[in-house]
Amino acid sequence: MMSDYRCSVCGGRYENRRVTVELYNPQDELIVVKNVPAEVCVQCGDELFTAEITHQLLELSKTPPLPIATLQVPVYDLAAA
Repeated sequence: MMSDYRCSVCGGRYENRRVTVELYNPQDELIVVKNVPAEVCVQCGDELFTAEITHQLLELSKTPPLPIATLQVPVYDLAAA
């Protein structure tokens, strides 16, 4: 469903979607959260979250429940390249 909001980046319209968000917890560990409700600009992909969703994501980063999956990802240092 399209929203009446206009994107402040490109002027496009937003629509309701579910997105994946990457966060870091206080121990600087990456946390990936799937199926996060967001308003996403159909032109540039800018994402907007409600205050409630933002609060839930911040709380999740502090004390996450057991994960549904664990991923192993390579880490690179651009300064060392």
